[in-house]
Amino acid sequence: MYDAGHIFLNIVMAATTIWIIRKYLNIFLLEKNSHKMSDIMWGIYFVFQCYVQFNSGNASVWTTVVGISIVLAIAFMGYYGSTKKIIFLVLLNFAIGALIEIIIFYFLNYLQINGKEANIIGQVVSKILMIIIVHIIEKCWERDPINCVPTKLYGSLFVVPIGSIFLSLQTFFSIDMNENLIALLIFFGILLLFNVVQFEIYSKLIRFFTVEQENAIYIQQINMISRNTEEQKKIMEDFHNEKHDFTNKLIILKHNLENNEVSVAMKNLSTIIHSYDETERVSMCGNSIIDSIINFKYVLAQDKNIKFKLKLFIPEELPFDQCDLGIVIGNAIDNAIDATEKSKNKEKRINIVMGVKKEAFIMIIENPYEGNLKTDTEGNLLSSKNDFNKRHGYGIKSIKRVVEKYNGEMIIETNNGMFSLTIAMNFR
Repeated sequence: MYDAGHIFLNIVMAATTIWIIRKYLNIFLLEKNSHKMSDIMWGIYFVFQCYVQFNSGNASVWTTVVGISIVLAIAFMGYYGSTKKIIFLVLLNFAIGALIEIIIFYFLNYLQINGKEANIIGQVVSKILMIIIVHIIEKCWERDPINCVPTKLYGSLFVVPIGSIFLSLQTFFSIDMNENLIALLIFFGILLLFNVVQFEIYSKLIRFFTVEQENAIYIQQINMISRNTEEQKKIMEDFHNEKHDFTNKLIILKHNLENNEVSVAMKNLSTIIHSYDETERVSMCGNSIIDSIINFKYVLAQDKNIKFKLKLFIPEELPFDQCDLGIVIGNAIDNAIDATEKSKNKEKRINIVMGVKKEAFIMIIENPYEGNLKTDTEGNLLSSKNDFNKRHGYGIKSIKRVVEKYNGEMIIETNNGMFSLTIAMNFR
């Protein structure tokens, strides 16, 4: 007859096993939206795990085969994936679990802990280690591109499971099993539940920080569009003013020609042509998208006394979404203009190089900057209280998301007051 302690711990053990396997499958496979048979199979597997646990948790050949068969049925019914992939992943999960248990029970045997006591403590420690391993696999497989979770929070994540293992062993050795068995089993069950809940809370935190950063990037994009709209409005106003001025210039030229003032007319024509050459032929690489973006940004830069130095070798068509190109080039140049405008000790000039090499689009933008810009190991700008750094960082993150979409690479370098952004986006 099982006492309350056994019942509680065994149910927690079975539930923890379900959580581990489900978490593991969700890493590698895409779960179907709804499948009743899959839910029924999860229920059957939970009952089966309870049966195994209530029989002292002793796994045998037949329980292992039945367990693998049920999990395979769950994976085929509830997830998308090839047959080979599903079979491999399920067998790998059971192999990792078996290896962990072998190592733990070998360690317990080394400490001369045998029998029923070794089975209880071995299962608890094995489950905690499997929780840690599944989380590590998840982080390695689903690499977080924006590194949104603070390092301190991530570091503290493993304090709980490591502390749980220590507490389990310490409590096991310090409490008399015969006198305090129920309390000890309940304590082990609570520790397991606490570890599962902690990792679930951490997953929620990841989603929270991710949404927060995406919202910040979205707001930054909205602000950029708003600024561009205002700037386009200003350009249109300037265009109408220039049209009016141009009409007046034509009247003067007509007057010069009517009065045979040919030399004066020629001088005025040269001035007009020269002024329009300077403003309209900044970028003429042949790619309409890139030409329009650079020429538009150059008009804005001119108002801030910033010069462009261009080297463009771009075909008329690029195999990228136009919006993606706009995000990458627009953000990069906007960031460069912001930084250059605030630079006081260097020439206000932005160097832009674009070309195609080995079926990849290459862009290099260099600009002066002031202050201390720091990057992490993945090249992300670390935010500071400075508004420029924050805005610049969000722009870089927007660029990085597009670059990764095309299996590309982004490199940030800072040297002697110059900021350099190198981007490579693959055609395939």
